[in-house]
Amino acid sequence: MWKARRRFWIALIVSVVLHLIFVTGSFQVNIRGAHFQPIVNKRTFKIKTLQENLPAKSTAQQSPEEQKFKEPELTEPNLSFKNPNDTPAKKETLLKKDTRQVDKTVNAKERDLSELFRDLPQAKALKQKEVRQTRQDLVETTPTVERKMVTADELVKEKPVDEAFYEKMPGFTPSLVTDEDIEHQKDVELKHSFLPAVQRKQIYEDLEEYLVSELQTYTDPKDGQKYFKLVIKVGKATKELPALPKEILFLIDCSISIQKDRLEEFKSGIEYALRNLGENDTFNILAFRDEITRFKPNSVPPNQNNITQAVRFVEKLTAGAKTDTYNALNESIKTKIVQTPSYIILLSDGRSTEGVTDSTKIINEISTYNNGRRSIFAFSGGLRVNRYLLDFISYKNRGWTEYSYRTHLIDEHLTSMYEKIKDPIFLNLRYRSNGLNTEEMFPKILPDFFRNAEFTLYGIYDEQDQFVLQLLADFKGKTKEFIMQGKLQSAPQGGEDIAKNWAFNKIYYLISSLEHDKKNDAIIKQIRELSEKFNIDTPYSGDIADIDLH
Repeated sequence: MWKARRRFWIALIVSVVLHLIFVTGSFQVNIRGAHFQPIVNKRTFKIKTLQENLPAKSTAQQSPEEQKFKEPELTEPNLSFKNPNDTPAKKETLLKKDTRQVDKTVNAKERDLSELFRDLPQAKALKQKEVRQTRQDLVETTPTVERKMVTADELVKEKPVDEAFYEKMPGFTPSLVTDEDIEHQKDVELKHSFLPAVQRKQIYEDLEEYLVSELQTYTDPKDGQKYFKLVIKVGKATKELPALPKEILFLIDCSISIQKDRLEEFKSGIEYALRNLGENDTFNILAFRDEITRFKPNSVPPNQNNITQAVRFVEKLTAGAKTDTYNALNESIKTKIVQTPSYIILLSDGRSTEGVTDSTKIINEISTYNNGRRSIFAFSGGLRVNRYLLDFISYKNRGWTEYSYRTHLIDEHLTSMYEKIKDPIFLNLRYRSNGLNTEEMFPKILPDFFRNAEFTLYGIYDEQDQFVLQLLADFKGKTKEFIMQGKLQSAPQGGEDIAKNWAFNKIYYLISSLEHDKKNDAIIKQIRELSEKFNIDTPYSGDIADIDLH
């Protein structure tokens, strides 16, 4: 028993001694390829609680400054943030479209989302990011919206447009008259015949069989003011009249602000107009940015070869560079008139950025230079539009303006506008009257008379009853007349829209009278009083304010 215990202890002691020898010797062995780094003690920090229960905020919406700690003692003085716009140049190749251009359109498959952004009232302060290509093994990103600051001036001039102005100048832009409308006309309310009350220097050929008129009145229950509305449109017999051959100059804005989607819609509408020109018409196309590109030196007939070339010319147009609207209008007016009537159809957003940029100066100088030689019609679409320039360049040049509030409907609305003006039948309309206050009748200047459009006169009256109105028009070198007589007191009653449309028309007339760098206090006062009385919110308030400041 004792011997066994002795052997156990001897073995244990020998084992311990051998292990000590091996462990001590291992520190003297050098293993090649092995590197040992000293252990560095890591510093520890205590995080101070600044605020508790803060609402979560996406870092994508935080500026670099917002992402810093708010306590001064915790903000490192050398802390810097890289500008997110300072991306390496090689990454530019990932963009689907040229990044030198701004406000690009999104991919066609995301069109619905694009239209949604465009229709939001706050779209002026929102900008859609570019969609970038990614490798197939990466997740494709979707368009996001980032916050972008705008100036106070932009907010004033680009406020949401009142619904009444979405597609027209209310009370002024004529309605489309279809063949069905003509067939179902009501009996004429007014008697058309000669009365000696109208002072006539000579007797003209009568237009009674070609035109019809409708009269309505309205009395304001608040102040007792009386208003009238006189609509004049074609009768059934006008189907027998051939449309007058016309010249059309398509003046297309191809600047960068137009953007691809709006330009493509313009192209579709123009192609429809080109393919529906009359066989005796003539046409030309002028595309402009800061310079002008002409389809032909002068207008040409719409034969098959010219139309094919014109469509190709339009299809190749792209948006880019700045906008010199003044020069484009000036050069189009200078272009030789091949035949009368001659019309300019301006397709633009009205945002001039090159040359003369003051809208009032452009309107007044172009109108003076044109002097009625060519009627100017304007068309645009989308939200970012200079309504003041477009509305009054047409108003003062015997035309009118139409819009498509939604960009994807531009083609449809442009087609409708062309249908109104494609068949002119009477030119150079003017009127005079006995028994009516012509100083308060609007509009003062009338466009040509078209088979598919009606025009309306608005006015006020007090105790007047019987009146006579003479409308004069030119047809194939001869002057013709249309005389209306009626009794205001017995006319059918209309609604309060008659009073409001009269106010719209007077406001247009007053705004068109504003002069660049002149004192306009009295006119602006009248505009503001009418706007307040009739609760009218025009898209021109920012422009009027600028004129007032000058």
